[in-house]
Amino acid sequence: ECSTHRNLFREFFSAPFQKTLALVDEAKKTEFLGVVERNLYKFEANSQQFPLTCLCSLLQHGKDAPKTQEKVTAWVSFLLEKLRRPAAPAGALPNTQAVLDVVEECLSAPFQKFVPIMEDSVRNRLADGLGERLAELHEEVPR
Repeated sequence: ECSTHRNLFREFFSAPFQKTLALVDEAKKTEFLGVVERNLYKFEANSQQFPLTCLCSLLQHGKDAPKTQEKVTAWVSFLLEKLRRPAAPAGALPNTQAVLDVVEECLSAPFQKFVPIMEDSVRNRLADGLGERLAELHEEVPR
């Protein structure tokens, strides 16, 4: 079942699928996206649900719709929350894995699809949050 959801996830973000979906009449497309939204819980919570929620909103409401911006902002907030960590013990390195995970997700094709439509304030928040953690890592990594 896990590989099925992984394949479905990949397919939802593929260009041929999105081109085909664009040809479907609005009522059927809305119904289909509603089914996807109701079944989001079946997808991996940390890596697939946010992109799919954003995609469904984008396809239903458009890139400038408040609902779409709300979904993109929630995803960014989730990523920034992953970067927050309890204070590391003196001399310990920051949680490098969390930083690497967030950077990897920010570079992923699904996330990159939403960067151009992200509000400037959200994009700046993400850049600042990542920048702080990357600077911390750079300072703390032994040379």
